Amino acid sequence: MSDCCSGPHPHRQPIKAAMTVAEFNESYPELEQTLVEISSDLTAAARSGLLGSLAGLTTLAQLAEAQDQTAAEIVQELKTAASGALKVDFSYNGEFRPDWFDEAKVSKTLDAREILAAGGHPMGAVTAALPELNECDIFELMTPFLPGPLINRLAEKGYQSWSRCDEANLFHNYFLKQGQAAMSDTQLDKFVSKLDLTTIEGNIDYQSGSIVSQTLFKEDAGTVTLFAFDKGQGLSEHTAPFAATVHILDGAAVITIDGEPETVPAGKNVLMPANHPHALQAIERFKMLLVMVKA
Repeated sequence: MSDCCSGPHPHRQPIKAAMTVAEFNESYPELEQTLVEISSDLTAAARSGLLGSLAGLTTLAQLAEAQDQTAAEIVQELKTAASGALKVDFSYNGEFRPDWFDEAKVSKTLDAREILAAGGHPMGAVTAALPELNECDIFELMTPFLPGPLINRLAEKGYQSWSRCDEANLFHNYFLKQGQAAMSDTQLDKFVSKLDLTTIEGNIDYQSGSIVSQTLFKEDAGTVTLFAFDKGQGLSEHTAPFAATVHILDGAAVITIDGEPETVPAGKNVLMPANHPHALQAIERFKMLLVMVKA
């Protein structure tokens, strides 16, 4: 790793809910800005007090409570930042550049260094800018440190990211808006061409009263998962940031998309668009292949 990041502190306390902000900053000085990030939901005045003059009295649990988080959530975020184990891929100095990155597709840039230097947080500006992006547009955020919690929050909202550090104290963080269009035949073929849909159902067995799943393979572009649902089992309504296709291999299922149910028998496919609520119910035992394409 380059000199973009500081080295480890020799004497660290374990991160616990009862730890004060001052104790955290003493043990993890390189993550002081990360703590500011995690506190982005607080007003500037509250953040200044809890992280500044009251840092010796404010515990991480109290900090979490002040912004309607659980103590476990804030502790886990800080542990994740301390370990460097982000939920998404990142790299320094242009290494491991993802296939989706194209500098020509950067349509909006926010330099957050002044915001952070003034004690603010860029999350509000970022969340305001992201809905303005068109499909496949890339948003660039410039920061003086790797904004781990912000990256994680946007990953949960369905954004891919990549960060590079070309010089000390300057990170270029790129975010890609996931498209909501149906996946193309080319994308689908990339996955299913390796599979024999006429025999693949034999790779998984039904279990009474259960849903059984098996990941057949997982790549950066997406995943292919085999499921076996016993009669009466199902998946409650939810949304996903990626489009997916369901191939019914055996039996029949009721698949509901945007509140519209459809009975789908073996041999049929159904497209589930990104960010549309959907649910599945086994009116009889059924097996399905779920192909999710992320890029």
